[in-house]
Amino acid sequence: MHPQNNRGFTLVELGIVVTVFIVLATTLYMCTGNSDSDASENNDPQDCQIGNECLTKGSWYGNKGDLSRAGMFYGRACELKKGAGCNKLGLLVEEGAGGYQQSFQEAAQYFEKACNYGEANGCSNLGSLYEDGRGGVQDNSRAKELYDKACQLKSAIGCYSLAYMYEKAAGARRDLVKAKENYGLSCDYGFQMGCDAHKKLNK
Repeated sequence: MHPQNNRGFTLVELGIVVTVFIVLATTLYMCTGNSDSDASENNDPQDCQIGNECLTKGSWYGNKGDLSRAGMFYGRACELKKGAGCNKLGLLVEEGAGGYQQSFQEAAQYFEKACNYGEANGCSNLGSLYEDGRGGVQDNSRAKELYDKACQLKSAIGCYSLAYMYEKAAGARRDLVKAKENYGLSCDYGFQMGCDAHKKLNK
């Protein structure tokens, strides 16, 4: 007869439970504790052949604070015509982050690629450069075109910026109806400032 503890389990049974617990804990650690190494496998961006995969790896490195390597994967995603990759790399270049030399002209090239690939934020960011005249000639008319395209692609910031240009007659005739319409779209897409501006014009 096996000796029992005060709860009625035999020592053999307790040994089995402990063994199973150790095995499960070890398995769990291997599945979760090694996630970082799994995510960082294939560190050569050229090994990445799918745009979304490259973008995901770039974001992973970005979250880890390695903006230089993040930029490499964003660049590879951009080469594979993933607009979000072009846009994210453009942001790094615009800010001079991750070891990249700050260049508004180069950032504009990435934003333009992003926009051409259907990335709404790329259109909006490029429009901002034209509106402010960073990296080239200030051009409100071109900025408006880009904000319009961004808004059509459901960019809340794009719709807001377009509405602002209509409200302030920048790059377009003053048109409060269109301003209110686009502020409303910005609000619909989740931008609180768009909601506030729309409400203000409704007074």
